Amino acid sequence: MATDGYVRVEKEAFDLIRENLERGNLFAFGIGKSVNRYIIKGMARAGAAEPFVVTNEKEASKMAEKFIGYVTTPILTDIGVSFSRFEGFEIEPLSYPDLFAERPLVIFGKYRKASGKIVVRGKMPKGSFERQESAFQNYPLASFLLPLSFLKPS
Repeated sequence: MATDGYVRVEKEAFDLIRENLERGNLFAFGIGKSVNRYIIKGMARAGAAEPFVVTNEKEASKMAEKFIGYVTTPILTDIGVSFSRFEGFEIEPLSYPDLFAERPLVIFGKYRKASGKIVVRGKMPKGSFERQESAFQNYPLASFLLPLSFLKPS
C-alpha cells in the first residue's frame, strides 16, 4: 500500500489491512516533513506492526537501521492458535501476522467452560514451534496476552 498521506479512506485502509493479515506483512513507513502520522500509526496498529517515521535526513540512517533490524528478524511465522478443552469465540485478531522484533502475540476474545489450554503453533528460524499454556491459571480473564517470554523454550 502506498499513499501520499492525503487520503480520506483511513477506516477503509485499516479494515483492509486487518482483513488480510494472513496474506502478508505490512510495514508502515512514513517519510517527509509532513508525514500523516495518524495513517502511519493506524496502519501499523491494524497490521500488528511497528510504525516507522522519518521527518528529516538526520533521522534517516538510524531509522533505516532500526527498520532493517525489525523486518529481518521474524520471531514466529505461519502462526496458528487453537483452544483445547474450552470454547473460544469472538477471538481477535481473525488471523495472526508474523511476529517481528519485540512484539507480543496478542489474542483476545470470549470463552466458555473455564478450563483448558491455549495452543500456539508456528515456525521459528530454527524449526517448528508449539506451546501449550494453561489458559485460566496464568490468564484468568477473557483476554489473553501472551508475552514475548511465551515464545521462549519452557
